[in-house]
Order: sequence, then C-alpha cells, then structure tokens
Amino acid sequence: MFARAYATVATIGLTRELLRSLDAIAAVAQSRYAQGQGNQQDAISAESEKGRLQIDIERLEAERWTARARLNALLNRPAGAPLADPEVLPPVPDTEAMPLVAVLERAAANPRLGAERAEVTASQRSAELVRRSWYPDVTVGLSVFDEDGSSDRQFGGYEAMVSVDIPLQWGLRHARERNAAAKLAASRARRESTEADLRGDIEEAWWSLHAARRSEAILRRINIPQASVMLRSTLAGYELARVDLPSVLLAEQGVRRTEVERINLLVEQQMRLADLERLIGGEL
Repeated sequence: MFARAYATVATIGLTRELLRSLDAIAAVAQSRYAQGQGNQQDAISAESEKGRLQIDIERLEAERWTARARLNALLNRPAGAPLADPEVLPPVPDTEAMPLVAVLERAAANPRLGAERAEVTASQRSAELVRRSWYPDVTVGLSVFDEDGSSDRQFGGYEAMVSVDIPLQWGLRHARERNAAAKLAASRARRESTEADLRGDIEEAWWSLHAARRSEAILRRINIPQASVMLRSTLAGYELARVDLPSVLLAEQGVRRTEVERINLLVEQQMRLADLERLIGGEL
C-alpha cells in the first residue's frame, strides 16, 4: 500500500509538470493563431490535451486520498488523520548481490514449511509408538509381608512377582501400523509438495524482481532521457513553426508514458521484494 501511495503521488507530480509544459505549448498555439501564423485546430487541441491531463490529476488525487484512508486504517489511526505523502521508496537489494541459490537456502525459515516439518516429526514419533506398543509388556513387582500369628507383627519375608503381557491381536496391530505409516507418508508428501511450491514461488518472485530492476534501469538511463530530449526538441521546433502540434503532443505523451512505466516498475520491485521476504520468513 505504501508503494502504491508513492506511485500515485509521483504520477501526480509528473502530470502537473507536463501540464505546465503544455501551458507553454497552448500559449504558443494561441499566439501563433492570433498572429495568423497558426490554425485554430492547434489551439483547440492544446486546450483539449490540457483538459485531459487535468482530469487525470483529479482521478489521481482521488486515488491519493483513498491510499491515505487505507494507510490510516492499516495503522489503526483515526479516519482523516493527517498523513505525509511518501517521498522515497525503501531500497531494494540488488539481485546480483543475492543470488537465487542463496535465497532458496534461506527458505528453511518459512513458517509453513516449518509446520510441515513438525507434522512429519510428529507422524514419525506416532509410528514409533505404535510399533513399540506391540512389544511384550513385562511387569516386575516386589513386596514385603508380615506374620500375624502373634500380638506383635513380625517380618515374614519378601514376595516377588513377574508378569508378561503379550499382545495377540495381530490383525489390529497391522491395521494400526498401516494407519501410522499412511499418516507419515501423507505428511512427508505434503512437506515435499510445500517445498516444491515454495521453490517455484521464490524463483518466480526473484526473476520478476530481477527483470523489474533491469527494466527500470534501462528506462532511467536510456528511454527517459531520450523522451525528454525529443520533447524539448519538438517544443523548440513548434515555436519556430518547423514542427506541427500533433508531434509535440505525441512527444509529451511519450515522456509521460515512460515516466509512469518507470514508477510502476519501482512499485513492482517493492511488491516482489515483499513476496520474497514473506516466502523466506525474514528480511533480505
């Protein structure tokens, strides 16, 4: 939720920045039309694009307030309590510094897997108790008795007793052993299934995080700078009547699209990191 709130706030800032650029474009379009150098369609298109961005801002503001309400609810704070906007996201570990093999090794701390292992141990002990219950049960006893023939009680001697309880219900024995063995096999199968599912989930989350990090880096180093240069170039060209307005609006939309994509990839990293930490049962 925090990451989504950050994405909403960042997208609002980006859209407002583009709206300011579009204000300049609209002013140029109006000036050119007033001087007879442009056409009315350019001025209308620029105002229409401004209206679209303003609508997006209003929608994002609603999402921003919704995110605040949900964060207050999660933090058990009163409704409408003031809450600062997220400014930065928590750092995400580099996937190159935490190889997949090392992450898989840490999966032993997963609570669900721990419960499955405890169940296997309990089934093993239960099967062992069933097996031992069919050993002959030997009871040894020792007692002292007195002679009652006189007024004074006198020591009479010792009495020893040995009894052997031999189970004879062999059919019941085998049924109980089979039942205990079946329970043990089922618990082992569940543990193995949990381990396999856990490995698959961890690998999926790790590769998704790896891809999100690499994609965000490409956008940040290559696509976003190129889109920004294109927008500045088309703006300058439009002011000199060398570029038409649709080209400017297309460049503006390209900047916004790549910036929003980068923001979404940052949120994706946070989500995949949270998945990994949940699966391994601890922080990375």
